[in-house]
Amino acid sequence: MKKILIFIALMAQVVLFCTCDKEINHSKLPTVTTTFPTLEDGKLFGGGAITDNGGSNITDKGICIAGRYNISDPFDLDHCYTSINAGSGDEAFAVDLTSLYNEFDVYHGEVFEIRAYATNKTGTAYGDVISVSLTGFGTPSVFSISQNSAIASVDITSRNDVQECGFCWSTSSNPSINNSSTVASWVNNHYRATLTGLQPNTRYYVKAYVKDNYGISYSSEVNFVTYQACPSTVNDYDGNTYNVVAIGSQCWMKENLRTKHFNNGTPIPLVQDSTAWENRTTAAYCYYDQNSYGNHYNFYAVANGNLCPSGWHVPTYDEVFSTLYYALDASNVGGQMKATGTTYWKSPNTGATNSSGFSARGGGYRTYGFRNIRERGVFWTSTPCYSYDYAYVYMMSYDNASLSRFGSSAYDYALYKRYGASVRCVKSNGKESDKGTGIPTHSVKSEEAPQ
Repeated sequence: MKKILIFIALMAQVVLFCTCDKEINHSKLPTVTTTFPTLEDGKLFGGGAITDNGGSNITDKGICIAGRYNISDPFDLDHCYTSINAGSGDEAFAVDLTSLYNEFDVYHGEVFEIRAYATNKTGTAYGDVISVSLTGFGTPSVFSISQNSAIASVDITSRNDVQECGFCWSTSSNPSINNSSTVASWVNNHYRATLTGLQPNTRYYVKAYVKDNYGISYSSEVNFVTYQACPSTVNDYDGNTYNVVAIGSQCWMKENLRTKHFNNGTPIPLVQDSTAWENRTTAAYCYYDQNSYGNHYNFYAVANGNLCPSGWHVPTYDEVFSTLYYALDASNVGGQMKATGTTYWKSPNTGATNSSGFSARGGGYRTYGFRNIRERGVFWTSTPCYSYDYAYVYMMSYDNASLSRFGSSAYDYALYKRYGASVRCVKSNGKESDKGTGIPTHSVKSEEAPQ
């Protein structure tokens, strides 16, 4: 009996050994394929499909992203730039590769490689290597902005067949082609398109998009504000009517201010006497030829804040020498702002075209008496100088085509606050700050005021 039991035990061990040997002999590496990446909602997904688990459970699977320094290096988990795990099990899988936009220099056309992997008890198997060459975007730019349209442009780099490039926009952040969109054309090495149907004085968010082998991809987002709609005229408190012109993003009066009241109804004292004018340190106005040149105001009237009609203001230095300056041809800004001919300017009235419609006249300025009539048009800004007694002005002259600063060189070419100068009002934009940020850094022609 004992011999029989020993025999049975030996047979059981043989059967167990054979079973294990059979399992070992029949277990193999899984079979996995790498699926072509796709773009969904702006995200890049790559993955794989397991067509054979090799006879045992899949314990690990995911995507290996190449980071080989030498192309001869093996492309496996030990030589990945990084890997993204997708869990376990036999099901097909996909992982989010969007973070690779930041890891690789996609804009300059860098190609990265992905490879699916799957692991069972026998080991790790790999799918085919797929090269990923996404479309790279530069940062979009928006220019030629008006009340109802703008032009958008972008550089792209792609190793795929670009099926379509365009722009999409919305009044909310993160636009897509489900919002307003237009197809772009290749112009001067950029993709460019006109955005139409925009509303005045409204902020828009813009992205470039590309349709290529992977689907639809988007650039980073930029935003801009359309120009405000300009009225044809504006009235001051006294009922004087002024024509209005749009220059770039701004609405300007085409005539010099001639009101006798602040916009709250408070009278502005008229001071014509030269001695009284030069000694005055509170708001006042005077005039040389009111019909031709409007009134001259001291800076104390400007600083009141209510000199212009309600909803309008005296421009800051920045609004003149940045916003206005850059809306015109930098080589001839003053010429584009001066009225033509020699009725309101001395000859030769150099460079005068009035192409901006500003229609500046040579009203000079007021110290003890009136100076430079028909020679210079001097206008206040609302920006004080670092010196308590001076503030900045802008000026055009009969003998050159520049837009200049004018005043005392000892005070950064600012004008004495007790002096009188003309005023042009600009419409306040309710969605943008009217406050200047200081003196711009670009070069501006300056001229000394006679004392």
